[in-house]
Amino acid sequence: MFHCKDVYGNADPLPAQKASKHLDLVLSSLQQLPPDTTDFYARGYIERLARALLLRPISGSEIEEFGPRDSHNRDPSKNC
Repeated sequence: MFHCKDVYGNADPLPAQKASKHLDLVLSSLQQLPPDTTDFYARGYIERLARALLLRPISGSEIEEFGPRDSHNRDPSKNC
């Protein structure tokens, strides 16, 4: 589950690291779409993830605490 050299388990488990890399690919792909289309697909994927993996439903307040992200107007060459 963890890398053999990570004796204290400080790094994310290997499956979580792999999932994070896949998520980065999904995000970059969706950001190429028009904003309303990105929103449609993102909501569907979030729903699928929540149904498949979460132990309890996400409340609206939990989602709102992160606030909206205006990622369509940012310069993709900047990483911050």
